[in-house]
Amino acid sequence: MRTMIVAGIDEAGRGPVIGSMFVALVAIEQDQLEKLVSLGLKESKMLTPNKRRYFYNLIMKTAKLVLIKEVKAEEIDKRNLSELTIEVMKELLETALNKVKIDVVCVDIVGNGAKQRRALGEVFPDVIVMKKGDASCPAAAAASIVAKEARERHVSQLRARYGDFGSGYPSDPKTLRWLSVTRPLPPIVRKKWKTIRRKGMGVGGEGERKHDNSA
Repeated sequence: MRTMIVAGIDEAGRGPVIGSMFVALVAIEQDQLEKLVSLGLKESKMLTPNKRRYFYNLIMKTAKLVLIKEVKAEEIDKRNLSELTIEVMKELLETALNKVKIDVVCVDIVGNGAKQRRALGEVFPDVIVMKKGDASCPAAAAASIVAKEARERHVSQLRARYGDFGSGYPSDPKTLRWLSVTRPLPPIVRKKWKTIRRKGMGVGGEGERKHDNSA
């Protein structure tokens, strides 16, 4: 008898003003997922960095399929972030369904849940879109770990090249100090973010066009 395969989708890096966003899909057999849960699998925010790396390695070894998509800062600047995230989730799901027979799909809610459900439902009609999906659906928790680990490795590479800008989040004083003294702003900065517009740091300063992205 074939083991049921569950897929989860989640993202990391929607909120930072620096660096890329990563969206991940993990498709895994139900019995393997249950083993991970028994070992303490949780959403990435509830894990220490060491635990996150531990589960990342286990997921990469045991999952039937792992897909990761990087969305760079310049692309984020051009689009509505929620719509872009949903579009990437749909793209990953379409790719996964062409590779693996998936029985259940659960996704953490992004922006307009109804719009997200409609979009993903076009490729998987029974998709489960839920608030705090990464906390309540183990497959989505696995995807959150993969996305977060990809984001953290990316940030480490950026720091090595551009200096220590902190976490990249607009609430981080170190990030704000780095933004205030770095000229010109490199392409890793989301120049349409409110943090940049408010301080006149963007290409067009305070007069640049309004954008729906915020941080």
